[in-house]
Amino acid sequence: TGLPWSTLNLHTKHGLNPSWSGGASSIAEVASLQLEWQLLSRFTNDSRYADKVNAITAHLNSLNTDLYTMFINPQTGHLTSNVITFGARVDSLYEYLLKQYVLSGRHKHPSLANTEDESAEEDAEPIVDTKTAVPIS
Repeated sequence: TGLPWSTLNLHTKHGLNPSWSGGASSIAEVASLQLEWQLLSRFTNDSRYADKVNAITAHLNSLNTDLYTMFINPQTGHLTSNVITFGARVDSLYEYLLKQYVLSGRHKHPSLANTEDESAEEDAEPIVDTKTAVPIS
């Protein structure tokens, strides 16, 4: 699925999640790598990093939900919990989706497609330099 595990054994290259999570990854962990990896692609001029995290964001969007639960199975890509919260293990997902939108220069982002005002978006100017990620005053 391309979804990350909570822990990676660098020696064996085997991913795992704690038993208390039922083998699932925290949805916040899954969604909070995007900014760093997108900027890494931008700075290295290598799209592989952004491609990986963009696939994660596309998968989350394909779940077709407005509210995410706390856990997702990295093997199946299915949400595994019935707990919906804006607290721990979920809040970073919403924070990072918003940051991706802002950093992109407010271009349409698939995960925010249901909440955007598309008419205002057409006139939006980037608030960061899209090559250096430096805020534009």
